[in-house]
Amino acid sequence: MRIALIPIESTSREIESKTYIASELYLNGWIVIVGKKKVILDLSKVLKNCIFLDKGYDSRKSNKLFTNLKKRNHKIISLDEEGAIDAEGIRNLENRYTDDLFNFCSKILFWGVNQRDQFANTEFKKSKSSITGHPRFFKNNYIKSSLKASYILICTNFGWGNNHLGDEWVIQNYKSRIQRINDLIKNDKLKLKILIKILHNLFEMKKKVLLRIHPEEDKQYYQDLFNKHKFNEFIKFDTKRPINESIKKAKFVLHCDSTSGLDAYLQNKKVFSFNNKEILDQSLICQIPYLVSEKFNLEKTLDYNCENYKLKNKDSKIDQWFSNLKSQKDTISSIVDEFNSISKKTKISIYEKSKIILFAFLISFRNSLSTLTNKFLTRKKTIANLKFEGFHNYLNSKLIYKSKKLIRPRVLYNDFGIWI
Repeated sequence: MRIALIPIESTSREIESKTYIASELYLNGWIVIVGKKKVILDLSKVLKNCIFLDKGYDSRKSNKLFTNLKKRNHKIISLDEEGAIDAEGIRNLENRYTDDLFNFCSKILFWGVNQRDQFANTEFKKSKSSITGHPRFFKNNYIKSSLKASYILICTNFGWGNNHLGDEWVIQNYKSRIQRINDLIKNDKLKLKILIKILHNLFEMKKKVLLRIHPEEDKQYYQDLFNKHKFNEFIKFDTKRPINESIKKAKFVLHCDSTSGLDAYLQNKKVFSFNNKEILDQSLICQIPYLVSEKFNLEKTLDYNCENYKLKNKDSKIDQWFSNLKSQKDTISSIVDEFNSISKKTKISIYEKSKIILFAFLISFRNSLSTLTNKFLTRKKTIANLKFEGFHNYLNSKLIYKSKKLIRPRVLYNDFGIWI
């Protein structure tokens, strides 16, 4: 019996890549359980001998989590969701690829050569490391007709300076693991001022805009802004849909230093950055999305011909960070091979399968009741629930009904935040 536990924290960022991995694991004979992080962690306490796919090391929580997983004889594979996302002034990756991570995990999967060479710097670490890439980041070899493009897509990443829970919460929650947290908050607020000026200009020009907001940001801030300036006629905002869906229908993508800019580049979309070197602290700017973007100039950018533009190939600037720019399929296969390498295939009885599904259903149902109760009492959503929004809608519309690969008799889905 081979069981994979795959937690999802941020639906809009993780859902597509995690379900691709889950699908391929299933076709390789695995029982795969995908769901809200808390549900998966609760389930790991009653199951044994599973493979747990970790999304990134957190010095405050991961050691305790990994210790509990080991007590149930689970093995851990790490595929960091921020495995190439860093800025010179904070060097966040150093805090994510720690000695403890290598000690606890059976496998560390890196996005590219640069990260592996930097952090797997001993024979012991090399023995646990593989370069697989990440299935979210691969280069599409076609360009969608821009005649169907319906809006300008603007992506924000101001989770430090416009957080749903406020500046003080950000400081208290991140100060122990993120350097220069106060500077990050200040930089985000400056980014927000630049964005508001751009939105005013686009609104006056009657341009259709979709503003895609980072899941941790304060949605009410944007609602108040839109109501105050009557932006709603031409500008809409969204927090739930997967980023690739938004990118496909965009005329072009505008951001400061968001990984959504990288997503858009990899889909052969024109990408612009409103990074301002005179205003923003460049040591806190994530360089990889910026490297694949053109400089935003309001008049020149809006005048360019989407249909005839030639996309500049900037792969050479980032290929050492991403091993799979040419193939998503190879990345998924490589990840599944790593799962297969640390767990032997065994038979499982109908009784065992039924017990797993029952446990999953009861735990996810209990979690849903707790979430509803908290929402009723506090009238406020938690960061975890905000990040998880859209999970059910995505599965219903994209996987269960449309993907032949995932329509199988043994695949079960329920509305309590879990998919088996």
